[in-house]
Formats: sequence, C-alpha cells, structure tokens
Amino acid sequence: MRKLTFYIFFLISSNLSNSQWVQIATIGNYDLRGVKFFNEHTGIVVGSGGIWRSTNSGVNWTQILAGENLNGLSFPDANTGYAVGDSGKIYKTINGGLNWEQQGIGVTTKKLNSVSFPNNIWGWAVGEDGLILHTYNAGSNFVVQNSGVGYNINYIQMIDDHTGYICGSVNEEIFGFTVNIGINWLWTFYMGGNILNALSYIPVSGGAVLAVGSNGRIRKTTNNGINWVVATSPVNVSLNNVVFLDGSTGYIAGNSGYILKTTNSGLNWTVDANVTTSNFKNLSFINQTTAWVVGTGGVVIRTGIPVGISNSENEMPQDFELKNYPNPFNPTTIISFSLHENSFVRLIIYDVIGNEIQTLVSGELKKGYYEILFDGSSLASGLYYCRIETRSFKKTIKMVLTK
Repeated sequence: MRKLTFYIFFLISSNLSNSQWVQIATIGNYDLRGVKFFNEHTGIVVGSGGIWRSTNSGVNWTQILAGENLNGLSFPDANTGYAVGDSGKIYKTINGGLNWEQQGIGVTTKKLNSVSFPNNIWGWAVGEDGLILHTYNAGSNFVVQNSGVGYNINYIQMIDDHTGYICGSVNEEIFGFTVNIGINWLWTFYMGGNILNALSYIPVSGGAVLAVGSNGRIRKTTNNGINWVVATSPVNVSLNNVVFLDGSTGYIAGNSGYILKTTNSGLNWTVDANVTTSNFKNLSFINQTTAWVVGTGGVVIRTGIPVGISNSENEMPQDFELKNYPNPFNPTTIISFSLHENSFVRLIIYDVIGNEIQTLVSGELKKGYYEILFDGSSLASGLYYCRIETRSFKKTIKMVLTK
C-alpha cells in the first residue's frame, strides 16, 4: 500500500508527461473519424453517430448532435468549428461545440470527406467525384469550385487563405496543390496503385508535404508534388491520418491500432504504439506530448496526461458514477469515478471470494471526475470486483482480468 500511495502522489505532484498511449473511453460502437482538443480538458469528436463533447480529458462524452454520419472536422479557433459528412451535410458551431447549426443547405447531396478552415472567414470542403466547396463568408454561403478531376477527394489542408493541398482517389494516388484559393490546382496523377487518405504540410520549408494511404503508403514531396519519394513504412496497413508538430516530429494514425512516429521530417518511421485492434482514423495534439486518437468501435486513446488519481473540476458531475475501461483488461485498466459532492471515499479491489486485494483510495476528495490506473500484472486471470463507498453512495462493478 505504501508503494501504491507514493505512485499516486508522484503523478499528481510531478505533473510530468506520460508518453504511454492509454485507452480511456469508448463512445458506443461508432466509427469515430474526427477529433479536436482545445486544451487538456475540452474536446470534440465526430463520427458515424454525430458529434460528442468532453470536458474531462476524454474520459466522459456528451452527445451534442445525433443521427448524422460525419467524416471531417476543422476549428480555426477554440469557438468556431465546422463538421462535414454524408449527403452534403455541413454543421457550424460558434461556442466551442456546445451547439451546432446546419450550413450550406442544398449546395450538394454528395458525400463530404474533409474540411479545412485556415481562418474564420475562408473555408473549403471536399468529397466524392472531385467535389470542392468553398466559402468566403464564414460558411454563410458555399460555392462549387472546379477541381478538374472526377476522383474522390479524401482530404484537404489549407495552410492559409490561398495555399493548400488535397489528396485522394479510388485506386490511384492523386495529389493537388493550389496557390490561388482553389481556382486552379496542379495535379499529380496515377502514383502507384494505392489510395491517399490524408496529408500534412511539414513546416520545415516551403513545399514540404507528406501523404499517407492504403497498404502502408507514405509519400513525401519537398516541392509541392512535382517530385516524390516513398518512405519505408514499418507496417502494411491503411494509414488514415498524419500530423506534423514541427519541422521534424510527426505522427501517423492507422488501422489495427498502429501509431507511427518520425523525428526526422518523415524520412524514417517507427511504431510508437499498438494498443488496440481498432482502426485509428484521426488524431489531435495540443502540445508536443499530449494527444488523443479516435477510431472504429468508438475507441478513444490518449497520451501525455498521466493516468493517476487525478481530478478534473472543469465541469462538475451531477451524480455519482463508477466504471472501468477496458473491460476485460490485460494487465491494466482505467477506473474512473465521479463525485457530485465532497466526500470521504474508499475505493477497493476484491477477488471473487471477497478477499481485499488492494485499497486504491481512502480519504477525503473534492467533488469532480477522477481516474486511476489499476495494474493487475501480479494477479491471476479471473473475475475481480471494484467497490466504491462514499458517505451517500455505494457501488460495485465487475472487472475481468485476462492474460
């Protein structure tokens, strides 16, 4: 117990980053395709079931918009954001994702895959059959731009209100570059036999871009797509999203739970994590070490915020709660609980016959959301119970350890 207590105290007092990627939540069984966090507390996720919002670092999620199949997300600032999806749906928020209103009604019924707003006024959305939509008035009106191609466009990144990149296709790798707000595009056609799913501008010099796609495809250009080199991928799975934090460090999210990392501008890549079998679709960094990744099966994973007995008071819970994820687990699981009032709390792990295995918490806690990492490495596979007791609330949940 002394060792455990010290470990919890260390996580709270040191405030050091934890490079470990940890699965912290699931949002139903939805296919999550876009994520944006503004700080360590507040974030937005979009996917096959709509839009969700978290105020406690991604542990709990509240559905804001239901019934839509959304594929992309862009926030030019912390208040203003846009989400796009099937049947030409475009939604806008001006209050950090608390409320969303539909925009561009009737402009198209085609599927929209990606959206990019480099500022609050200018924005673009792209989709199937070469569709490009442009707004010059913060989404009040959208007009169709001529892409010059009939291929599916999967991703767009505008780095300012004139310059940007797009990629996609069905069975060829295509890449487009514009310097005149999308009026004209310089295209690179028929590169290999894969699909490009996403790209990222590399802020190292003008014209450096890295694109990723099917079968582990990683392509890099340093002259806006005129010439390309193919980087060696450590995995042969579909790579779905890429982000560069600076001119050297970048991350890729891919299928089968893979996260790749580079520290030399995309020339070499290594596996940074492989924590689940879900297909990762999108990732969001708030600094060099803190990020969230989302994907199929509603999975949400996180790095950079230590999983300890940490409290988030950003939004107060309305009730008591106790749960753990993942479950079954091997060998670690995150136990999360919420208190809607200050209380003395005991959190205890028991085996199947009622023997006390470990006391995780025993003391006064303030109201708020809490989470703690439980490590079952020293325990045998089987059924265990986690019980919380407060002054006015008691609950027991089952946890299954599988090795």
